Amino acid sequence: MTFLAQHCSLDVPESVRYFIATLERKEGYKKNLCVAYNHYAQTLGLSWNRPRFFVSNKLPKIPLEAKIDMIVADASLKLGTAVSISKDTGMRPIEVMNLTLKDIDLNNGVAYPQTAKHGSARVLKLKDTTLNMLNRYIASRNIGLNDKLFGSWNSDTYGKWFRAVRNRVANKTGTWQSKE
Repeated sequence: MTFLAQHCSLDVPESVRYFIATLERKEGYKKNLCVAYNHYAQTLGLSWNRPRFFVSNKLPKIPLEAKIDMIVADASLKLGTAVSISKDTGMRPIEVMNLTLKDIDLNNGVAYPQTAKHGSARVLKLKDTTLNMLNRYIASRNIGLNDKLFGSWNSDTYGKWFRAVRNRVANKTGTWQSKE
């Protein structure tokens, strides 16, 4: 709201509408401004004709397996194990961070993750290299059957450390840009 207040009168909905429409920003940003202003307008009882902005979905850029392997090799055992599990299974970061020892069948090399976003239950196969790394990781820690494998880490922490190592590897090798 501060951004809008600096550039137009919040009490005049048409000035807000015009400002947002002429703003040289992405559609998603404009949509978020409209949502915020709509809450403001409803709170003060202002009526306005809210513009509609449509954000197109983009496919994420997925790095090559060799680049992910470079990150795993440069990371700590904890982060490397988490990234390797993500790479093998395609689990969401929140699913990887919520894994417990009882969710992994170490003998058969499969994971039974607790799904995020109300997904269907599934069984995911781990590659032998990931399973070996996971066994080393578990052996180096005192993890109980119901304890989370990655302790107090959450998906934000996981992402932060992943980006830090990715950027470090990118700077070392110069193989790809490290922009977020």
